[in-house]
Amino acid sequence: MAISIIICGLVRNIALLRDKIHTYQDWRQAGHVDKIVYATWIDEIDHYPGLRKELLDADVTLVEIEEPRLVLKSGHQLHQMLALHYWLAALGDVDQFVLKTLVDLAEVHPEMPYDFIHGTPLADDFAHFWIKHKILVEYAKMLFPFI
Repeated sequence: MAISIIICGLVRNIALLRDKIHTYQDWRQAGHVDKIVYATWIDEIDHYPGLRKELLDADVTLVEIEEPRLVLKSGHQLHQMLALHYWLAALGDVDQFVLKTLVDLAEVHPEMPYDFIHGTPLADDFAHFWIKHKILVEYAKMLFPFI
């Protein structure tokens, strides 16, 4: 089973972004990853000379949206949830897992492709939300539910 990957947020650390893209490209060549999307604010990519070309050459789909003017105490989480609609639309209507990650706040683990291949255990959908499988959230805080 192949998954798609959405990387979202500001570049902040171009070396980390490049490392992630290279890892995801390796996973794609191994057949574990379908599409790679990088979603950020308009003009963010162009602050880094040559980055747009690098991403396009790596067959990364770019989704750029307008940066919101309203910033809540905890950041842009609500805006990211609204933007998630656009990010997922870039993947098309596919029945697959999606790895949503950030450039600088989520690590890439070599063990991840195991779950891509084998899936995760079936979920007990007691509330009838049509959730088929358990979803892995590596780190989470109740006050920051969308990170």
